Amino acid sequence: MTPPIFPRRKCTPTGCIGLVAGCLAIVGPAIVGPLRATPPTDYSALIISEIYYNPPGTNGIDGAAFEFIELQNIGSTALDVGGVLLTGVSATFGYPTSLGPGEFIVLVRDPIEFSERFPGVGIGGIYGGKLDNAGETIRLLDPAGDLITSVRYSDHLPWPPQADGTGLSLQRINHDPNSSSALNWTAAPPTPGSPTPPELIDTDADGMPDVWELAHGLSVTDRTDANEDPDGDGLSNLAEFRAGTDPRDAADCLRFTSIRFERAPRFDEVILSFQATANHSYTLYQQTGADSCWTSAWRRLADPAASSFIWRRRRIRRLRVTGRRIDRTLGQPRWRR
Repeated sequence: MTPPIFPRRKCTPTGCIGLVAGCLAIVGPAIVGPLRATPPTDYSALIISEIYYNPPGTNGIDGAAFEFIELQNIGSTALDVGGVLLTGVSATFGYPTSLGPGEFIVLVRDPIEFSERFPGVGIGGIYGGKLDNAGETIRLLDPAGDLITSVRYSDHLPWPPQADGTGLSLQRINHDPNSSSALNWTAAPPTPGSPTPPELIDTDADGMPDVWELAHGLSVTDRTDANEDPDGDGLSNLAEFRAGTDPRDAADCLRFTSIRFERAPRFDEVILSFQATANHSYTLYQQTGADSCWTSAWRRLADPAASSFIWRRRRIRRLRVTGRRIDRTLGQPRWRR
C-alpha cells in the first residue's frame, strides 16, 4: 500500500500541519513574536551545610546507619534541585524538588535508623555508599554535570577532630564561598534540617563567634581584629575569647596569680594559682631551660578535670603538682596554661 503523501508544511491563520518523521503532526496555533530560551538555573546559593560522618553506634547498630548530609538554599528565591547530583557518596534528586529560601534538605544513608535517632526530621533523599571516616571530597553537580560546590573534610586538624566518632557533626558557621576551608566549619551536636545554633555563627571565620564579638564591640566582618589587644594585657582578642575573659579589661585575663615551690626530702612540689572561668577546661604545660635559653619542647603535665570548672562565677583555682614530673635538671621550669 502506498502511504499517503502530505505536504511538507502548510500553515493557516489557525495553525500548521506538517510531516514529522513520517507522521502527521499538529503543530498548533501560529506563534507570533520571537522565541526565548529558558535561562539556566543558578545553583550558587546551594551549599553543603552539615556532614555527619562516623556517628557512634548504639544497641548493636553500626553508626554508619545514622549518617546524613544536609544541603541549604541560602538564596532569596526558591531553587529547583531536581537532577542535582551528589558524588563522594551517590545520590540524585528526583523531579521536581523545590527548595525555598533558607530551607534545608537532608540526605540519609538508612532512612529507618535515621528516623529512629532523629524523629520528625524530613528525609529529602537516600544516598548509596558510605561517608569516609578519615575524610573525603563531596561534590555537588548540576544536572549538566558542572560543579556547584565541593567540600574536602578531614578527621585531622585543622578540621575539628571532635566530629570524628564522638556524636558531633561538622556544621557550617558562615556562607564563605571557600567551603573546603576548615575555618568555616565547627563540630557541634547534630541539627539535621535546622540552622546552625546562632552562638556558633562566625561570619568572618576569625575563631570568635559573632555573638561574642558583638557583645565586646568587635567587628563580625573583620577577621584581623582577632590579633588585636585593645586592653593591652598581652592577650589577643582571640586568646581572650578562648580563655573566657574580657578583651577590654586588662585586669581580667588568664595568668597565674601565684607560683610557689616547696621542697621536700623525696620530691618537689609546685602550687600554681590562676583564675578559672566557668565552663572552660585547662591544660598545664611545662618547659625547662637553662638561664634565658628555652629550647626544649613544651611538655603536657596536667589536665584538671573540666567538671571542676563548671561554676556560675570565676574563682581562684590552685593546682598542686608533685613528684618527678617537675624537671629541674636544666634550671627552673616555666609554666604555660
